[in-house]
Amino acid sequence: MNKARVIHVGSLPPTRCGVAEYTESLASAMATAAPWLKPQFLRLDLDSSALAADRNKMTFNPNLLPHVEAACETINSLDNAVVILQHEFKLYGGPDGENVCRFVERVRAPIITTLHTVRPEYPVARKKVIDALSKRSRVLIVFS
Repeated sequence: MNKARVIHVGSLPPTRCGVAEYTESLASAMATAAPWLKPQFLRLDLDSSALAADRNKMTFNPNLLPHVEAACETINSLDNAVVILQHEFKLYGGPDGENVCRFVERVRAPIITTLHTVRPEYPVARKKVIDALSKRSRVLIVFS
C-alpha cells in the first residue's frame, strides 16, 4: 500500500500561538487514527532567512518568495501528497498575507484549508486572498 503524504503547512512549536498548537494536535490525532498516513510538515517561520529541512520537516519564511517557490517545488516532487494548510493572515508574507496566493497557485496537490480568522467583510486585498484560497482548496474548514 502506498502511504499518503499529508503535508501540514502552518506554524509549529516552538512557536507559541494557537495555529501552532492546532497544527500539532491535528497531526498527532491523524497519526493515531490513520497510522498509514505519512505526516510531513512545512513550518512557517517569519524570522528565518534560510531554508531548513530534515526528513519530515521543512522550515521556510513565507515573506521570501524564493522560500515559497522552494516549498512548492518540494511538495510537487512528492507522490500521493495532500496539503493541509492553516491560514491566518499574519502567517504569510506580504502586507495582507498575499504570498499564500502564490503558494496555492503553484502547488499541484489537493489542498484542505482551515481559515482561522473569518470576518463578515474584508478589505479588498484580504478578500482577494480568501477568494484565492476558496478557489484552490478542495475543502474549506472555517473556525467560528
